Amino acid sequence: AAGDLTIDADDDIRLDAGGGDVVLRTSGTEYGRISAFSNALRLASSIANEDILLMPNGTGNVGIGTTSPGYKLTVAGDAGFSDWIYASKFYPTSSTTDILMQTGAGRTITLDPSSTGKVLMPNGKVGIGTTNPGNNLHVYKNATIGTITSPTVANASFRVQDSGANMYVDGNSFVID
Repeated sequence: AAGDLTIDADDDIRLDAGGGDVVLRTSGTEYGRISAFSNALRLASSIANEDILLMPNGTGNVGIGTTSPGYKLTVAGDAGFSDWIYASKFYPTSSTTDILMQTGAGRTITLDPSSTGKVLMPNGKVGIGTTNPGNNLHVYKNATIGTITSPTVANASFRVQDSGANMYVDGNSFVID
């Protein structure tokens, strides 16, 4: 039958598919299913490689683990990802919150500047081997400087510059120009 189905009830509306799925279909094409799966609610797309969209009306937000999401997507608690996370910004939610990237023993955190060629830390200090850097760059204990391919200021493996003067390593000695 064609047309809309409207259910107006003063209490709960229950759909019991007898253990099966509630199927979402338009003009004979099945688009998705709502079902129970190991005591969880499953919302599944029936069309291969298609998205499931959660689209609040107006300025609404989506919350996972919260009843009052403050952003377009708010996740309360831990979240796991098995692939890349794409974001244009990571920003702490308050002035007392830090951004923490943590990994297990033997694992690596890589900042990959391949698209811009730079990793910038404006107005901040970088500590390697210390949680309390005293200078813009603070390396605690040992540091290794790689091989110099061409001993010039531009290609120096270690360079300090201040007010136009340069100090750099040319392979065997420090040079000030």
